Amino acid sequence: MENLLIWDAQGNAVDVFSHPLTGVHLNSFTLDMVRSGESSKSSIFAKLARLMVEN
Repeated sequence: MENLLIWDAQGNAVDVFSHPLTGVHLNSFTLDMVRSGESSKSSIFAKLARLMVEN
């Protein structure tokens, strides 16, 4: 599990579970499980960032 923290443009903390980006982030974990039948330990976004850095 990751610590999810979101701030607005003014630097104020935002309630994570009421923000639409939280759903996008959490759904990126389940997409791997639906496609390959295996649970994912990192989000698709983390995997893409790692690929970009490694390549």
